[in-house]
Amino acid sequence: MLTSEQIRAARSLLRVEQSEIAGAAHISVQTLKRLEGGKGPLNTAYQTAFSLRALYESLGIIFIDQDDKGPGVRLRDRIEIDDEDLHGALSRSIKTEGANDWYDGRKPIPENKKAKERGEKS
Repeated sequence: MLTSEQIRAARSLLRVEQSEIAGAAHISVQTLKRLEGGKGPLNTAYQTAFSLRALYESLGIIFIDQDDKGPGVRLRDRIEIDDEDLHGALSRSIKTEGANDWYDGRKPIPENKKAKERGEKS
């Protein structure tokens, strides 16, 4: 279970802006600010938490589960990744199976709406 403190620390370790993380995770900057500003377990939709965790892990963050010293984060040893590589990874974002089936991170898009978006007749 991710906590607000973990996602705040993860972004700090990567030294990136909230707007970069929000864009790559397909959430609003306001949502990220709200999540980072909280305390304890994230209070958000499953897809939002999943997107953030997948993004951070793809960028080298290791989430440490709760133990007697509390939850935490660590930056994985990476082979010489420079800022340009990191920002390139953020701009490419993550692609997760079924990610396009979510609207606003909360509910699936009905099939007929997806067809209309593609210009198909339902």
